[in-house]
Amino acid sequence: MPIRFTNIASSGRVRFLNISNSGRVYFAPSTTTTSTTTTTTTGPQVWYTLERCYDLVTFYSTNYNTGTFSINDIVSYGGGPSVVYFRVTAVNSSNPGGTQFSISATGLGSCPTTTTTTTTTTLAPVTFTATPSCVSSTQAQIVVNNFAGGTGTYSWIASGSSQANAFTNLNGGGTRYAITGPSYTFTNLAVNTTFYIAVKDSGGNNSTAVAVTTPSCTTTTTSTTTTTTTTLYSVNVYASIQGNNSPGSARVYYRINGGSWTLLGTRTNPPSTACTDSLIGTVNGVPSGATFEVGLTNTSDGNITFAAGNGTQCSATNFLLCGRTTTYSQSITSATNIYATAQYSAGLVTC
Repeated sequence: MPIRFTNIASSGRVRFLNISNSGRVYFAPSTTTTSTTTTTTTGPQVWYTLERCYDLVTFYSTNYNTGTFSINDIVSYGGGPSVVYFRVTAVNSSNPGGTQFSISATGLGSCPTTTTTTTTTTLAPVTFTATPSCVSSTQAQIVVNNFAGGTGTYSWIASGSSQANAFTNLNGGGTRYAITGPSYTFTNLAVNTTFYIAVKDSGGNNSTAVAVTTPSCTTTTTSTTTTTTTTLYSVNVYASIQGNNSPGSARVYYRINGGSWTLLGTRTNPPSTACTDSLIGTVNGVPSGATFEVGLTNTSDGNITFAAGNGTQCSATNFLLCGRTTTYSQSITSATNIYATAQYSAGLVTC
């Protein structure tokens, strides 16, 4: 049986023919595949050397096709207030490394003028007060306080034997101390020695190195001298020999404040019942309040009976004494006359 093809596509092509056993012919749908090829021409890659406009620091661009930019072109990176401008200064055929920016053309013929406003704040110098004092005769201390100036907060303090040594210590090259309060005290210091002290604030600003000398710390002894003025008096000593049985002569002794006996003189005259007093001698310079004693002996310094007193002449019989063993004593408070009488009569004690 003849096969007739009908409804053939206008392209005239039969993509698929399926003949079944039934004698029927089936046509499969046709599929058309289209291939598109895009060709991109890439030239040699270059990297541009860039000079930042406002400080002339050198950077590099990322890679670009040759001819994208030319030397002296003004290019930019970023945008808005943070845009940065560069001038192209060289073309590199290999990657130079370093910091690289993606840049854009600006069309500018030169670097734009950039106005930079610099505000400088001048801090007051760092200052402090250092007060030395004695701890003992061999040890001193220095109290540092009243910190001022700089940043207002203070970090370190150091001392040294010179200005240079103090700054070496303060900057961490030696011993320094943290400031944790309103004052710092250097202890166990030598006396009569000069130390240089310096302070650093939290911003790293240093004070000057101030010279502080510790005191000598010698021990001072205060002596108080009391001057006592003593009034001196004169004492006149009189003596008499009375009574028929009295010795014909007598020796007159005195002593002051229990000191040694001193012979003042001898009273000699024949015994009689009449009383006749004679001045034996005057003792000068007797201190006020001194105890003045009088004693009589015979010419052989043996004890005799005698009386003594400071009353009127020949009244000594009111005071009965014996020789130098029992004496007459009197506290001297003024110029005084003392009378001594050697005598014998009924009732009188003979020593």
